[in-house]
Amino acid sequence: MYYAAVCVAVVLFGTQFLTKRKYAEKMGSGLFPTMLLSLLGGILGAVIMVFTNGFKLEYTPFTLIMACVITLNSLLFNLCSLKSFERVNLAVYSVYSMLGGMILPILAGVAFFGEKVTLGLVLCCIFVIVSIVLVNLNKRSSKSAGHSRYVSFLFYFGVFFFNGMSGVINKFYTDAEYAKASSAGFSLMCSLVTVAVSLVFILCYRKNRPKIYLLPTFIALCGNAGNRVANYLLLLSLAFLPASVNYSMVTAGTIVVSTVLSSVSGGRVQKFEWLAVLTSIAGIACLILL
Repeated sequence: MYYAAVCVAVVLFGTQFLTKRKYAEKMGSGLFPTMLLSLLGGILGAVIMVFTNGFKLEYTPFTLIMACVITLNSLLFNLCSLKSFERVNLAVYSVYSMLGGMILPILAGVAFFGEKVTLGLVLCCIFVIVSIVLVNLNKRSSKSAGHSRYVSFLFYFGVFFFNGMSGVINKFYTDAEYAKASSAGFSLMCSLVTVAVSLVFILCYRKNRPKIYLLPTFIALCGNAGNRVANYLLLLSLAFLPASVNYSMVTAGTIVVSTVLSSVSGGRVQKFEWLAVLTSIAGIACLILL
């Protein structure tokens, strides 16, 4: 049952990447589309968490500070994601996003939380580096839409880094000994701060606003809802499955699902990208088995 929950979560994560790409294709990748996407996601998250938390707002100064940090990280991740979709397909994006989301929290655990270095972790990190090199061997991945290789890689690295930092920040919040809200209260505070920051930006935006396409925006919002359902399923499965197995399955599965979706939705997956996907899965296997 819980393995089935993880599989459903994997499909939902991969589908969310596709909806975000469709949004970027229509709305563009500037600050306004980023803030609009964050605003709608924040409103949706706040509504869900209000019901989950029993209409109770929990506040401490530490919770508010960390919610601001999470919001900044999330906004930068969304910006880098939309910029990346101008340059690469879902397969390449998923490699950067999911490997960052897995590796950075593990490395932070080793550096700051006393977790052990294992042979599997070392090999996994090597495979991650190889995967990133492989996807950058493809000219389309490293140079597209008139942008230089270095500018493109900056956004790819942003996807890798900010998605990983989301897990690191959450880990820090969970382990911190300061007075703080519950996990549900923290999630609600993050959503409210995201709504406030995004709304202020949109109201103060004075340049020519891009046209808002309702269908891709609605689809992206549905993908955001699916992402929140997927995270809830992961929380349920974590109570019964080892975290290493859980997150490794999610990382490998989402990369595979995203690659398949990229192939069937008109995005050609080239040989270096397939090699990067297979190398990523090999690294995840090392982390699980060694």
